[in-house]
Amino acid sequence: MTPKTHSAKPFWRQRLEWEYWPLWLSNAPLLCIWMWFALRSRHPFFFTTANPGIQTGGLFSESKIQILQTIPQRYLPITLFLSNQEPLEQVAEKVRIAGLSFPIIAKPDVGERGLLVKIIRDELELIEHLNAHPIDWILQEYISLPVEASIFYYRLPGAKKGEITSICLKEFLHFSGDGKTTIGAWMAADFRASKQLDRFKKEQPQLLEQVLPVGEKIILEPIGNHVRGTTFLNGNDWISPELETVFDQLIDQMQDMFYGRFDLRCQSMELLQKGQQFKVLEFNGIGAEPAHIYDPKIPIRKKYSEIFRHWKVIFQIYRLQKARGVKAESWSGMLKYYRNYARYMQQIRAVAKNQLPS
Repeated sequence: MTPKTHSAKPFWRQRLEWEYWPLWLSNAPLLCIWMWFALRSRHPFFFTTANPGIQTGGLFSESKIQILQTIPQRYLPITLFLSNQEPLEQVAEKVRIAGLSFPIIAKPDVGERGLLVKIIRDELELIEHLNAHPIDWILQEYISLPVEASIFYYRLPGAKKGEITSICLKEFLHFSGDGKTTIGAWMAADFRASKQLDRFKKEQPQLLEQVLPVGEKIILEPIGNHVRGTTFLNGNDWISPELETVFDQLIDQMQDMFYGRFDLRCQSMELLQKGQQFKVLEFNGIGAEPAHIYDPKIPIRKKYSEIFRHWKVIFQIYRLQKARGVKAESWSGMLKYYRNYARYMQQIRAVAKNQLPS
């Protein structure tokens, strides 16, 4: 008997799921939403005022390390920035001085959708990875806390309190054994897992041959990203005044940031409500989505109504910022950022084709 797959729907039905639509199709309504608010604001880049402390407001090209440096250290994993000019022979010493121990997470300082993010097991693998990808990197302590969540928060300029509008809980790609089926056979039969199979054949071919005892569970992909097979679940039932207070206190210490999503790991949602035992992995600005909408149970119409609601918040922030004299980014500025970003992404995509969503 084959272990139960993540979804009982047939492959052809799952291919129609919103999270697997091509970007040009899923983003078409978003373009209309942006145009509506751009016309109302009379500025195409009105959204950049929502986070003046982040380049482009966080739509693209923003530096992760510059954002992380605004977050108090106690909320962060041990983090080390490595410039692409860093001599490789000095990397091991810098890792040691920073207090990092393997395994660690390596992620591009500028990136998108989990591209090139990798768990690094030892020094040799790290050097090989950096040598193969000569870009700026962030190395982070691997946080093994069991719950990964995305918390979407905004605060209107001048307000003392903000609002949490979305909580996404992440279910990692996993396999439960039946004593008969190999991990590879199960992945081939499961739609979500099958999209990761080519990568696993390259990175962990021995794992695919394993057969687990009945009931034994293994996390196949501990990085909580959609393009790595993670299932996003609606966790909005956890929104509470207590949790909003936790993030009020956090955002108080982040200058010129009003809108975005905290990606974090915590011991439990109960302890997170108390502001205890959690670490912020990233903060994403305008380009972030309220990730709970990727829950397969949420109807498509509701997904887009949530996106509209969040862009309405951005527009409200813009109006308040404009009254305060905060200016949106110019055409020339955005064009410069986009050209640089497009060249950069072309470079890293060329060496990461196997990590791009299919």
